[in-house]
Amino acid sequence: MKLFVAAAIMALIPTSAFADEWSDLVSSSDDYAVYSGVFSDAARHMVTSGICSKSDFKEFGGFVKSMNMNSAPVYFVYCGGMTINNRIYVDVSTGRVFK
Repeated sequence: MKLFVAAAIMALIPTSAFADEWSDLVSSSDDYAVYSGVFSDAARHMVTSGICSKSDFKEFGGFVKSMNMNSAPVYFVYCGGMTINNRIYVDVSTGRVFK
């Protein structure tokens, strides 16, 4: 019964309310106007799967264009500290998140 009630309440909340939460986390990303949807989806995936925290995105401000991967449109964010080992990448042409 509790699950049904929770699902019914969630159905009343516009999905844009959830999208806004993720968009806010990545709104300072490079090329945000072009890739906002991909960035929001990647941030949601990265936080809900435990790869990053919301505070990582708040601290860093979003995704930065990688200059090392010129062959593909790849962006990164630091998760867990600002070292190269903590970079998490997203290929915006596929949505693939990788380290």
